[in-house]
Amino acid sequence: MEDKVVKIVNHEDARKYLDRMEALSKAGYSEKEISEMLGLRTIGLRNFRTVAYTKVKEYLREQAKKMQEAGKSVSEIAKELGKEESTVRLLLEK
Repeated sequence: MEDKVVKIVNHEDARKYLDRMEALSKAGYSEKEISEMLGLRTIGLRNFRTVAYTKVKEYLREQAKKMQEAGKSVSEIAKELGKEESTVRLLLEK
């Protein structure tokens, strides 16, 4: 089976696919079943998930840095992004 080419253009697409994979997983589908539904091999699904997480993380990092440059505190940034303060600190370190 060849993996279907799925492009993740932006963080919104990435978040949408991650949410879909999470919903299927919570519904009781195995990783293998999810990969088959998406037309991917299991390794393709794992690679796809890694790329999607990276896109979302890059977006969050950019947003956190912009907010910091605008003078917002770590606490304010965390509330706005819906993340823990420790997560925001990690995003801002890199």
